Amino acid sequence: MVVLLGIFACSTAIDAVSAIYSGFVIMMLWNWFIFTTFHIQTIGFLQAMGLGVVVAFLTSKYIPDPEDFFDSVTGRIFYAFAAPTSALVIGGIIHALM
Repeated sequence: MVVLLGIFACSTAIDAVSAIYSGFVIMMLWNWFIFTTFHIQTIGFLQAMGLGVVVAFLTSKYIPDPEDFFDSVTGRIFYAFAAPTSALVIGGIIHALM
C-alpha cells in the first residue's frame, strides 16, 4: 500500500511539473509564431497550461512498463521534459532568424 502511494505521489509530481513547464513552452511558441503569423490574440501562462493539459490528454502516447518502476519514472521524466525543451530550442532558433 505504501509503495502504491509513493508511485502515485511520484507520478502526480512529475505530471504537475510537466504541465507547468509545457505551459511555459506552449505560451512562448504561441506568442512567437501563432500571434505573429495569424494576428490572433496572445495567450497567458494559465491559458497555455490548460491548452497543454488538453492536448496531452488527447494525444498521450507514453505507456510505462509496470514491471520496472525505475524505468517508468525515468522514462516519464525524460518524456515530460525532452519534447518541450527541444520544441523551445528549435522554436527559439527560428524566432531569432525571423
